[in-house]
Amino acid sequence: MNYLKELNGFMTWIETNPLSATTQALWFHLMHINNKTGWREWFTTSNTTLQAKIEVTEATLIKHRKILIDLKRIEYEPQGRKAGKYKLISFENTVCKEEPESDKPDAPSEKTPEAQQEVDEKMKNAFELFENRTARTIGPMEVQRLGYMVEDYGEEQVMEAMKLAFRNKGSNVGLNYIEAILSNPLSQKRKEKQQYANKQQNTKYGRGDGGSHERTSGKVGSIFGGQVGRLRRKG
Repeated sequence: MNYLKELNGFMTWIETNPLSATTQALWFHLMHINNKTGWREWFTTSNTTLQAKIEVTEATLIKHRKILIDLKRIEYEPQGRKAGKYKLISFENTVCKEEPESDKPDAPSEKTPEAQQEVDEKMKNAFELFENRTARTIGPMEVQRLGYMVEDYGEEQVMEAMKLAFRNKGSNVGLNYIEAILSNPLSQKRKEKQQYANKQQNTKYGRGDGGSHERTSGKVGSIFGGQVGRLRRKG
């Protein structure tokens, strides 16, 4: 999809198909979410996420979602307790269907939708974990980088690295830290253990030094005091 063309297409379309502000806001947010996931044919987002974005109740969300479904602007598949799946009906593709057949080879991505959907489903878990733990929407560049991580290391390993990163640093985690764990997990673990050992040693040395200083200062004081006494007797 082309973001600008879709927005222009929607604005032209609502001139003859007027929608309420809430329905328009729902479409815009779905478009924005799909853009951040890398323009998947089907993408997932929860009711609570959309409710927070457009500030409506679940009943109102369902009502305006149905309007977009009835007008053939989106498709929706519920997933039980999981986040539902959405598909945006492209304005650009509608125009392309009327173009000559010579222009059709420009869309090779549609040849393997099942394989593409499988990859997207695997990446979805990593995207959702990152967004939930950092409490922010993932950006387009981050989507691409996370996608590469899943392709290179596999979903399970990426998820474990992310969980470790969040345990170590809380919600303030960047992709560089996650990549460091993935690229060299052993050295990362050693580094964390060394940091912990250094803290323990500093604590011990701090106590030992304090005691030794006290003991040393006491001995020096007594010896020096004795010497001073003898010097006074000689004088």
